[in-house]
Amino acid sequence: MSLNIRFPIEDDINNKYFSLTSTSKDAVSSNLMLLLLTEKGYRYYMPDYGTYLIKYMFEPNDNITINDVKDDLKSTVEKYLPEIKIIDMTHEKISENEQIINVSYSYNSNVFTGLQQLQISF
Repeated sequence: MSLNIRFPIEDDINNKYFSLTSTSKDAVSSNLMLLLLTEKGYRYYMPDYGTYLIKYMFEPNDNITINDVKDDLKSTVEKYLPEIKIIDMTHEKISENEQIINVSYSYNSNVFTGLQQLQISF
């Protein structure tokens, strides 16, 4: 049983279709990753869908920016993926051009519940 397109997007084994998720856990993770990496204003008819995560990459690495990122992520996830609850987010700047964001979250999708962590590096 396939639930949705797997992220990162890639071809399936036969190179005919996109690879699809096969478990609720993978589907939730893909949905969250796609939402967080979509820039606000990018989707037609849904200008508020997504985050400003890419924009924040070039902001100062201080507590104000980190709190802005957390607020942006939490409010966006609450609006578009209400079954997911962001528990914690950490930000690590590796170099001037490389950063890692770790997002801990829980989800409750009918009979499926769980606790996961997602790592975004850019």
